[in-house]
Amino acid sequence: MKLLIAIPSRYNAERLPGKPLVDLAGEPMIHHVWRRAMEAADRMPPHIQTTVVVATDHLAIAESVRSIGGKAVITKEEHLSGTSRCREALDLMDSEGFGPFDLIINLQGDEPLANPDHMVTLAQSSASLASLYTPSTNPEEWNNPAHCFVVVNAAGHAQYFSRFSLPYQRTEHEAPKFRHLGLYAYAPSVLRAVVNLPQAPNEKAESLEQLRWLHHGFTLEMCCVENAFGGVDTPEDAAHFDVLLRKRRP
Repeated sequence: MKLLIAIPSRYNAERLPGKPLVDLAGEPMIHHVWRRAMEAADRMPPHIQTTVVVATDHLAIAESVRSIGGKAVITKEEHLSGTSRCREALDLMDSEGFGPFDLIINLQGDEPLANPDHMVTLAQSSASLASLYTPSTNPEEWNNPAHCFVVVNAAGHAQYFSRFSLPYQRTEHEAPKFRHLGLYAYAPSVLRAVVNLPQAPNEKAESLEQLRWLHHGFTLEMCCVENAFGGVDTPEDAAHFDVLLRKRRP
C-alpha cells in the first residue's frame, strides 16, 4: 500500500499572516508539522510505504522544508481549502513518478503537535473517507468558534459538524460532546470527487467544507482518539504552542 501524507500550508492565513513560518521553539512551525508526519511514517506497519510532502503556495515555505531534507511542491494560490490543495499535490506527485497512491492523509500545516499515532490510525482505516474526533470536556472549548464539533451515529459515521458545541443541552440528560480533529484520509477517487462538488448551504454558513461532503451523500467514517492538541490559528495560540514545544525539548 502506498500512502501520501500531504501537508497543505498556505502562507496568508487570515488571523496569522505567514503562519507556517512563525517561530515556535526556535524553528518555523512547518518544520514541527513535517517532523510529526515523518514520525508517523516511521510508525506505519511494514506494508504501508509512506511519502510525506508539504503542499504550499509560497516559495519561502517550500525552501524552508527542503532545507531540513523534506519534500515540497508549489501549488496554486487560489485553493479555498486544504483538501483542494491536497488534490493538486496528489496530481503533482503522480506526475513526478511517486504514485500511484492508494490513500492520502491530509495533515493540516498548523498542527505542530499532531499525534503521529493518529495518522497511523487513519492509514489503517478501511474507509475511503475518514477523519478523527476526540471527547471534549472543557467548557472553554464549547464557546470557541475556532473549534469544530461533530455528532457521530452508532455506525461511527459523522451526522453533522458545527462550530456550535452540539448537542444542545435542553434537558437534564447530558450527552457527550466531541471535538472534530481536522485530519482526513481519502481514497484518490474520493479526493478528486469531493473537491468538484458544489458548495452546500450549511457549508457556507458554518465555513466547514466537510458539510459539503455530507450534503452530497458521502459517508465520513469517524475514529475516536485521545491526546489531541489542535492547531495554531492566532498569535495567542502560537505563544501557547511555543511554550509546549519548549517543554518537550530533551
